[in-house]
Amino acid sequence: MRMPTWLAGLALAGIAVLGLNGVATAAPAAAPPNTVTGVGVGAADTNIDWAQLKAEGVEFAYVMDTSGTTSKNPLFTSQTQGARGVDMLVGAVHFALPDTSSGTTQADYFLANGGGWTANSNTLPPVVDLEWNPYGSAACYGISQAAMVSWISQFLTEVHAKTTRWPVIYTDDAWWTECTGDKGAFAANDPLWTNQPASGSAALPYNWTTLTFLSVPTDALHAYYNGTLAGLIKFANS
Repeated sequence: MRMPTWLAGLALAGIAVLGLNGVATAAPAAAPPNTVTGVGVGAADTNIDWAQLKAEGVEFAYVMDTSGTTSKNPLFTSQTQGARGVDMLVGAVHFALPDTSSGTTQADYFLANGGGWTANSNTLPPVVDLEWNPYGSAACYGISQAAMVSWISQFLTEVHAKTTRWPVIYTDDAWWTECTGDKGAFAANDPLWTNQPASGSAALPYNWTTLTFLSVPTDALHAYYNGTLAGLIKFANS
């Protein structure tokens, strides 16, 4: 879950992205049981064949939108429109840079650039991507665990205040333990997205007891909703 340098034209390493310059090549070889298949895309993913993805059973897309307060995926609008054009559910992702500005400031930037939510049956709640620092040697961005928990709370609270939806948190247990001290009572409101190992169950961060979305490290193309399509549509609107 390192180096999501999608802004530099590379594939997003955390949330699953398409390969081969964004051209889908195959349906998932072995989707986890009782899940709905989706994809995550970013600026590196051009020329996406959305109709092909839909034909392969992809039902939703999360689109990388912003990072910090200065970077935005230039393909965000076209990718969102492409996914909606084939009746996929669509959501937006913000890559957190907690050392550059407050959580409130970054949430406002995200929301001003497409990261909102509407109860229209096909918009998924926003995602905040909390990962190891890809831009320096300080894995947790050089801030204290208490400051990280505060930053996360600011971001989540601001998005909820502006959209009425609590964001999905994309992270993993190792990051959460090291960078927050395994703290932060967010599980009651914020759905979790993390990697699911091919064998066994993922270790879940503090207080979470279930996954809402999952990625499989051996499958760079797809992401999954932990439930049924009817459940995903309900989740989009709830």
